[in-house]
Amino acid sequence: MNIVWDIDTAWILSQIFVVVGYGFFLAMYIPKSRNRVLVLGILGSLFFSINFIFIREWTGFYSGGLMLFRNVAFLGWALLMKGKKQTRLFDTLILGIVFVCVVLITIFTFDAWYDIFPAFAVMIFSVGLWQKNTKTFRILGATSGAFWLVYMLLVGSAFGLILESIILGMAISSVVFYDIIERLNNNKTQEKS
Repeated sequence: MNIVWDIDTAWILSQIFVVVGYGFFLAMYIPKSRNRVLVLGILGSLFFSINFIFIREWTGFYSGGLMLFRNVAFLGWALLMKGKKQTRLFDTLILGIVFVCVVLITIFTFDAWYDIFPAFAVMIFSVGLWQKNTKTFRILGATSGAFWLVYMLLVGSAFGLILESIILGMAISSVVFYDIIERLNNNKTQEKS
């Protein structure tokens, strides 16, 4: 394995796009609404995908595009079905399509052993969004982030590595703040009642 970080105009442009994309990804851990999470995910995925064009990492590019498709599909369905009884059928279909596409993308863009990391990351994060539970989303987001962290290191995305570390910290913090501390506070409130 040879990690080379060639600093040229393309690399600088990729880092600009990755910073913007990760700004949106970071914001995804703040709202409690799944739809707001998805809107931020759409914006983040767009910039995230473009970043990989500049460093010619096609597995990352197509994985980011798949994340964009997934987020648009989940959000579009949620908005279409707003106020109506929703079934899990469409979301499960989207999840299945994402899994099949991840396998195909990985097969056709496989260049090095670490090209498997985006596949794991996209599949894990997709399950988190599919669950429609922001607690599950945050936990699986942290797990997914670990795979992206290693990939960013190996493909030479310095800001991707730094920002993925921050996102991983944010994901873990949001689990602690929203899920653990909030539950403890609710238990204290119920005990006083």
